[in-house]
Amino acid sequence: MTEVDKRTGMRTMILFLGMAGLMHTHVCAQGEANVWAFGTKAGIDFNSGNPVALQTGIDGWEGCASICDASGQLLFYTEGRKVWNRNHVWMPNGVGLLPSQNPFGSPYTFVTASQQAVIAPVPGDASRYYIFSLEPTGAPNIGRLHYSIVDMTLNGGLGDVVAGQKAIQIDSGLQEKMTLVAAGPCNSRFWLITMSRTTKEYMSYEITPAGINTTPVRSAQGLAPASNFRRGVIRVSHDRKKMTVACNNGGLELYDFDPQTGIVSNARQLDTDSYYGIAFSPDNTKMYTTGNGYAVHQFNLDLPSAAAISASRMSIFSSNNPLGDIKLAPDGKIYFNEGQTGIIHAINFPDLAGTACQPMANVLLLLPGTQAILGFPNDVPAVIPDTFYGSAAAEICPGGGSFQIRADTPGHAYTWDNGDTGSIRTVTSEGVYTVRYFKSRCAYHVDTFVVRRFSFPVPGYDNCTAWIKPLPGDTAAYTYTWTNPEGSVLQTANDSRRGDTLQRLVPGGTYEVRVEREGCDTVFRVNASSPYRASFTMDSVICEGAEVLFENTSEYNPPVWVWQFDNVTDTLWNPVRLYPEKGIYRVQLVVSNADGSCPDTASRDISVRDFQLSLRASEEVLRQPAYVTLATSAEEPYVVEWWSPAPMFSDPEARTQTVWADTTTQYTVAGRSYPYGCPDSVSITVKVSHRVFVPTAFTPGGDGKNDRFRPLLGSGVVPVIQIFRIFDRWGNLVYNSMPGDATGWDGHHAGAPAETGTYFYMLQLETPYGTIVEQKGDVTLIR
Repeated sequence: MTEVDKRTGMRTMILFLGMAGLMHTHVCAQGEANVWAFGTKAGIDFNSGNPVALQTGIDGWEGCASICDASGQLLFYTEGRKVWNRNHVWMPNGVGLLPSQNPFGSPYTFVTASQQAVIAPVPGDASRYYIFSLEPTGAPNIGRLHYSIVDMTLNGGLGDVVAGQKAIQIDSGLQEKMTLVAAGPCNSRFWLITMSRTTKEYMSYEITPAGINTTPVRSAQGLAPASNFRRGVIRVSHDRKKMTVACNNGGLELYDFDPQTGIVSNARQLDTDSYYGIAFSPDNTKMYTTGNGYAVHQFNLDLPSAAAISASRMSIFSSNNPLGDIKLAPDGKIYFNEGQTGIIHAINFPDLAGTACQPMANVLLLLPGTQAILGFPNDVPAVIPDTFYGSAAAEICPGGGSFQIRADTPGHAYTWDNGDTGSIRTVTSEGVYTVRYFKSRCAYHVDTFVVRRFSFPVPGYDNCTAWIKPLPGDTAAYTYTWTNPEGSVLQTANDSRRGDTLQRLVPGGTYEVRVEREGCDTVFRVNASSPYRASFTMDSVICEGAEVLFENTSEYNPPVWVWQFDNVTDTLWNPVRLYPEKGIYRVQLVVSNADGSCPDTASRDISVRDFQLSLRASEEVLRQPAYVTLATSAEEPYVVEWWSPAPMFSDPEARTQTVWADTTTQYTVAGRSYPYGCPDSVSITVKVSHRVFVPTAFTPGGDGKNDRFRPLLGSGVVPVIQIFRIFDRWGNLVYNSMPGDATGWDGHHAGAPAETGTYFYMLQLETPYGTIVEQKGDVTLIR
């Protein structure tokens, strides 16, 4: 079904599938192999995602097996003779699984088998398991194969071997090799594969809900002598298409395997050296082996011929001690043990060729008192689920944003074709989308979604008019809702089959039209613009008092144009305007249709500047002629153009001048700012006041020394007296010279000597340079 969010335009497809399809070869990720028990009381727990060493009760040498439930909880383990529960103690009836061997003896007092034990679920019974036990081929044993059944409902849920279902013989005369391969969906069928001790022949025993078929499928295969196959393991690739057999007495052979029929075929000899352990990479393209001395070798199974595969052999790890078994772990890494030690090594990236697979030594040290001897637990068969296929198709709204497609829930291990891992995927374009996932351990789903978009009407815009029209042949009815930039609804057209038009849009705004059809909706945006382009040129920086020409450069021939200068308008095409004062002035030009619609505006600022030149003198008042320095300055770059009085200045463009000042003079300088060229001039007057000497005392004694009181200029020059009056202390005038008289006062008043004392004078005179000097003061008459 399809859900539609009319508010957001998001639609969600939900697909429910229940139809059975073809079998898929995807292998279910499982927890049954998350705990390994092996060697002498050794164990590894992978439930945390990393290997953790633990202590178990096992006392095997080589072949062993352990099994967990789907969540990774340990159920039991065995070395083919005895079986331990998850508390690491023997099950009550869990000894004597190989009747020819002493179940209580030391593992070193009897001969062991490379793959002495394997565990298989009983098809159709979730609480029962087969334990297959294989006798070694050395004398006095004859390679017999037995089975026992463990029921996990017994012994309070810890499990026990079912009475009367222990050590039941299936066959004899077998090599030390056996492995278990899933053949049917959901563990409904298995193949137990082993090999004849005397003939080059493989036996595949079928295990179904009906039981064990003791008449095996026989495949006459094998290239090396039968005696070479005694020790070493047999392993099947994870895709169940290849099988490799290690010959500890010399040889490594690769076969094809058919999981439907149990037939082994196409024998190819890869090497004649001795091998013991085998492991396939997760992607089945690489094979790793132990044995052949103290090395781990990698073979590239992707190559087209046995010769090429054999030639690809590369030693990727070597050790000073013999190496035991090698096995792929639940974390995707391959682990191998250093025989009769507590050291575990690993291959971090087994899918990669050569040293890129990154072998790493000493990744795990087993617990004290525990050690690996040779073997790791035999493979736990992968769960092959039933596969269900389904498909659905839907249309999504064009331009409506995202679209959600959803696989069935509950489920797990979702994998979409783009790598997403959730049950819901958000898509934004049409296409075909596939998701794979598990509904349960035995129900694998492959869902395909075909997503197509239908086409909405197409919007358009011209000359401040917007429209939206259906595509040719589209006769569906749509609802159109127009809104302005503020979000207010302007007009609505319901059930329209012809589209809709919105007129007189204001340029510069963004308008929206929401289009709705049958629960789908989307929004188109229209950016309004004028058909005209207003523009003009001008001098953007001028000096105050200047006129500016504004040149209209508007495009597309607007029929109407209006200039706006502050509060003044003008309709000339190229107006001229005077700016008498400095400041920033905004100029605006608006062009439009004849009725004022669809306007376009251009605005610019003009900066009116002034220029202020400063002038200072080193001294503005001189007591006598002297040199004066005149210096200019300004707050912006400038140049000097002239000085006045011109004859006094040899360099009219110098910013600083030095002149001889012997009379009061006004100096003027003119300059211009740079780079705008605004002019200014400034003046300063330097006054020259010649020094006048007036004695503070005189002694009219007739001796010709200091007999008269009178003013003098420097160097004894007598100025031109204009006013010279002297008063006694009571304010009586005792002396008043005539204009031009420079003889001074002789100390007499009314024809008689004046009294000794202090007198007050007032003086006004003219210097030889034309300077008028006025001065007042006291003088003391001394007799």
